[in-house]
Amino acid sequence: MILGGGLFAIFGIFMSSFTTKLWQFIIMYGFFSGIGTGITYMIPLVCAYKYFPNKKGLITGIIVGSYGLGSSIFNIVATKIVNPENAKPYLKAPNGDKNLKFFDEMVADRVPMMFRILCAVWLCLILGSAALISLPSSSSEAESNYNQMENEGQNKINSASTSDIGSESGRTTP
Repeated sequence: MILGGGLFAIFGIFMSSFTTKLWQFIIMYGFFSGIGTGITYMIPLVCAYKYFPNKKGLITGIIVGSYGLGSSIFNIVATKIVNPENAKPYLKAPNGDKNLKFFDEMVADRVPMMFRILCAVWLCLILGSAALISLPSSSSEAESNYNQMENEGQNKINSASTSDIGSESGRTTP
């Protein structure tokens, strides 16, 4: 499922790099990548919920935060590909708006290549994700692993607290 949705999204973004009209770009980028991203968005959450059923809030925070962090990183990468010299926009808008400026053609001509490079990177990430993400063999197995870890942690807390009580009173516990 993650492979299918990811490939659907990449197809839309890759094909949008060849479009020459705005309506084509909207369909390719907006429709295809939107559907593909929607398909893959919940898969990591559902898998993680099966492994950590009692930590859904923490898992959701980590995964959704990672989505945001990834967007921040790819924003920087995309900017370095499209505008490596950090050129400032200076072309005036054709409608006469003094606050609206555009970049020169050199920057604009790099946008399709940026989409293609990012698609190649995303393809590698999606293939890796598809290989690594899996559900536990049974939900009871994940729950028993969690309960075992929880019991071990509780035993350590109990043994530490009983030894601390004895040492605080000045005598040692037998």
